Amino acid sequence: MIAVNNYGWFEVTGPGLSVESCLTFVKGRTEDEVAKALGGSVVGRITGLEDLNEQTFSVAVTQLTGGALIVEQYSQLGTDEEILETLSQGTDVATVYHSENNDELFIWTKDGEIRVSFDFRNASWREGSDPDALLDVLRSMGFNLGPDDPDDPEYVFDEEASSRAFNLAEHVTGIRLTEAVLTTSHFSVVQVPALA
Repeated sequence: MIAVNNYGWFEVTGPGLSVESCLTFVKGRTEDEVAKALGGSVVGRITGLEDLNEQTFSVAVTQLTGGALIVEQYSQLGTDEEILETLSQGTDVATVYHSENNDELFIWTKDGEIRVSFDFRNASWREGSDPDALLDVLRSMGFNLGPDDPDDPEYVFDEEASSRAFNLAEHVTGIRLTEAVLTTSHFSVVQVPALA
């Protein structure tokens, strides 16, 4: 069994990130490379994400060990197929999209191709060019692979699904998210034309 770190802090940290946010982990890329791939320009800097929602048509990007992290609140560029194709050329990208509308997603993109995409609350239905590529890892991390119908007697709501999704992002990119990253890291504010 693969060790799963607890990300329970995510539900209470930051300005509503658990309500709707898109965190995209880009292996081996710098902030500047990510801004360029997004077709954006750096328009400022912030420390932590408290002021992120005041940044119009922008995302926050920070450099972490192993690559870059893109944080969006109330937008979802990290789920856009064209954006992912560009960001993942020659590398791995993992997206963890949270939404209060029950359409949460984990996406793994490699070399311009979405390999695996699924609702991380229930991983039984997966899409992508190789939907079973991470199946052994999903099992080992304890993802819910059972029925996704709440009326099914065998249905199980996975309280730890968000933690599992962040652990899976770390597994495929090597980039670890911590509470300190979201509260004390310096982020470039990147204005992105696709959000205008």
